[in-house]
Amino acid sequence: MNTGAVVYEGPSRFDGRPVVVVLTWQTSNVKTGPMVQAWILRTDIAPADAVRAGEDGAICGDCPRRSGHGCYVNTANAPNAVYRKFRRGEYERLDVRVAARRLTGQRLRIGAYGDPAAVPASLWWTLTAHTAGHTGYTHSPARAPALRELVMASAETELEAVRWQAHGWRTYRVRALDAEGSAEPLAAGERACPASVEGGKRTACAWCLACDGADPDKAQRSIAIVDHSGVMLSRLARIRKSRDGEAVLS
Repeated sequence: MNTGAVVYEGPSRFDGRPVVVVLTWQTSNVKTGPMVQAWILRTDIAPADAVRAGEDGAICGDCPRRSGHGCYVNTANAPNAVYRKFRRGEYERLDVRVAARRLTGQRLRIGAYGDPAAVPASLWWTLTAHTAGHTGYTHSPARAPALRELVMASAETELEAVRWQAHGWRTYRVRALDAEGSAEPLAAGERACPASVEGGKRTACAWCLACDGADPDKAQRSIAIVDHSGVMLSRLARIRKSRDGEAVLS
C-alpha cells in the first residue's frame, strides 16, 4: 500500500514559493495517536536546509519559532523523510476530493509540519468534510480568517491569546517557563492540553480532538501547553549553571 499522497502543489500563500501538501496514512507519534498526518513542505529545498538558511517562511509564515527559534519539530527527522520520498516520487497523487473520500471516518492532523494558512483554506475544508475529527493550528490567523472554525490560533503570550479570542478564535497558547522552571498559570477560559505531561497524558490527540477550531454553537475553552521546546530548556539550563557559579554560554 502507498504510504502517502500528494494532494496539493502550488504557490505558498505567504510568499509565492512552491509548496506541497503530503498526507501520510500512518504515524508512530504517541502524543497524536492514530491520525493521518498532513505535511506542508517546500518542493525545492529540504525542510532542515530551509530552517538553517532561514528559507522556511513559505510554510511557516508568521511563526516566531521558525528558522531555529524554538520550533518543537525536528526537521531532520520526519519532515526530511517525507520530503525525500516526495522528491523520489514515492507518493501517489490524488485529487483532493478523492483524498477526502479516503479520509472518511479517519482523524486528520492538519499541519504535522508547516502552517495550514500556507495553502488555500478550501483544501482543508474539503479534506475534513467526512473525517471523524481533526486538529490544527496557525500562527497566521490574520491571514486566514476562513480557518477560524477549523483550526486553533497559536499564541505565544496571554495577551496575544486574548487578542485572537476577541476576534472569535479559540487559541492554543504556549505557557512560558520562569527561571525556576515553573510554568505560567492557566488563564481564564483555558485548560491544559490533556495529552501533555502537565495534563497527565490522559489521552492522545486522536481521541481528544479539542484543537479543532471555534464552533460558534458551542462554548469551548481554549487550550494551553507548557513550553517544551529545546530552546527554552537550553535557556533554563544556562540560567541554572550561572546560579551555580558555572560558565554561561552566550
